[in-house]
Amino acid sequence: PPAPAAPIVRSDPADGGLEAPAAGTIHMIAVTPDGGAALTADERHGVRLWPALDGSEEPRIVELPEAHALALGRRGDGFTAAVLDAAGGLYIATLDAQGRIHSHVSLASDPTWVGIAFAARGLVGWRADQTLVLLDGDGASLARLPTEAGERIVGVAVAGERAAVLLDRAGKRGVRTVALA
Repeated sequence: PPAPAAPIVRSDPADGGLEAPAAGTIHMIAVTPDGGAALTADERHGVRLWPALDGSEEPRIVELPEAHALALGRRGDGFTAAVLDAAGGLYIATLDAQGRIHSHVSLASDPTWVGIAFAARGLVGWRADQTLVLLDGDGASLARLPTEAGERIVGVAVAGERAAVLLDRAGKRGVRTVALA
């Protein structure tokens, strides 16, 4: 008879993590600022941590809320994962290298969080009140920058210790560079 197939979900007794491929089509991905690890969400709302992108490690199941946006940063020998939910709330979790949650914090959605991205200095979030916020891995605010009167944040891109903020002012768009300190 044919050899039994390897199970799709398996527990690694060496580290206690659960390994499994995506449960459906991956529709969202966040990559660490160094490009070495990723967090994905699939069509069935499953979230996976890919601790290495070179094929040396299997993806790990991570129990996170249903994601509207994802961000992932390194933290010591683990990770910080951030999830923006559909209601505009922000969930930040400290993960070990196997994707197990060690701690988490939920930040209120008043005003709602609109977007998130990890930079070298921490998590950058922008909110419906048109402010840019720099958070540490535990959700504490490190810095806050409001837009000028009449400006609206359209999008934010981060790289290293800087952010490029796309702003709209009376139908005209421009970019402002922000040092994340």
